Amino acid sequence: METLWKLQGQGTNVLRKSRSHLFRLTSNNTTHNLIKPNPTFSNCLLISNTLLTTMAIHRTLKINVSPIKRQSLNSLSVNLSVHRLCKFLGETLHLYSNDSDSELRAAAVEVWKHLTEKMERCEINKCQNVLAQVNVVLNSFIASVRTELPATVIFEAYFLRGLVLETLHRSKAAVQPFMKALWIASSTADIPNELLAITTHHLGKCYGANGNYEDATKLLERSLCAYEQSHVPKHHSCVADAESTIRRLNEERKTVVCHGNCTLSSIAE
Repeated sequence: METLWKLQGQGTNVLRKSRSHLFRLTSNNTTHNLIKPNPTFSNCLLISNTLLTTMAIHRTLKINVSPIKRQSLNSLSVNLSVHRLCKFLGETLHLYSNDSDSELRAAAVEVWKHLTEKMERCEINKCQNVLAQVNVVLNSFIASVRTELPATVIFEAYFLRGLVLETLHRSKAAVQPFMKALWIASSTADIPNELLAITTHHLGKCYGANGNYEDATKLLERSLCAYEQSHVPKHHSCVADAESTIRRLNEERKTVVCHGNCTLSSIAE
């Protein structure tokens, strides 16, 4: 934390010097009437003032500004993480749901209890009914989402709902939440790149399950590039799954094309 305040102090000095320089440039341009007042200088000056004010507030209130942590590669999995799902239902949803959503919170607690019981009994493969209830809870939370919520929370809600639907073999329904999660992950720096990769990965798998082989392959190839950029090792289970899915989809596409050609031949005869 001490290092952070030092860095902020250094940043403040740089911004102050930049502001002084910009102010002189703006004043010279106006006073000497050599050129019209440059709006770029004025905008930069405004941004500098805003940043200085923000830093001053942070230093005064001692706000705990922590960097976004990357997800551990050991915990990065192509399967639904029940621990992650339970954390969202038991903690995140209650922190960020509306005060008036008492029914939603009660439903979240109920499904959270069922999930933890299944985990304790090692019966997680037998919780299809519970996951169906989880889907309803997540959908209700998403419907009540406020615009001021952190992007990470909204992303997590959409991503987890997509995983739940995919686990329930509802690939068509899973496309929309995965697409929205991908849009959020692509629009903010708050989402680590490996989560962007895994979201693209799942969306590709859903497209493949729905028979859209071309788009599925493109998305899976994009996920492999994103894994590489995130320094996910080639032997990681997520990378292996994406590569094997591409191979399987290529084989399925060949089978479909071959079957189609055979059908056309028989009709022609």
